[in-house]
Amino acid sequence: MGSVKMSIERQISVMLKNRPGQLAAVGDALTDAGVNLIALSVVDASDHAVMRLVTSDWAATRKTIEALGHSTVMNKVLAIELPHEKGALAAASAKLASADVNIHYIYGSAAGRNSVLVAHVSNLEAAQKALG
Repeated sequence: MGSVKMSIERQISVMLKNRPGQLAAVGDALTDAGVNLIALSVVDASDHAVMRLVTSDWAATRKTIEALGHSTVMNKVLAIELPHEKGALAAASAKLASADVNIHYIYGSAAGRNSVLVAHVSNLEAAQKALG
């Protein structure tokens, strides 16, 4: 695996009540604000769910979600584009481990020719250097 395409993105996290319609309400509000979704993760925790979003406009995303009455948290994450092939994740994560970079969490998708992963890591700069 040679160098990979990557960028530092701002991720917005929000706690939502774990009930029908919550994701639809956020999606509708973001659509109305002209925001495009790049990556999404939703993990439930009994009566609440943690939603993490990377979008085309993090500031508008944060403003829109907070206007719905939710608190948000912004974190910098690494968006990594890898070839959609066997071993790509293993090779990238091995490079991060060799650089002593811890992956706190990761989510993504594999569609078409490339996979896009969003990773919250212990050291963004070291991760970029290790993968670059």
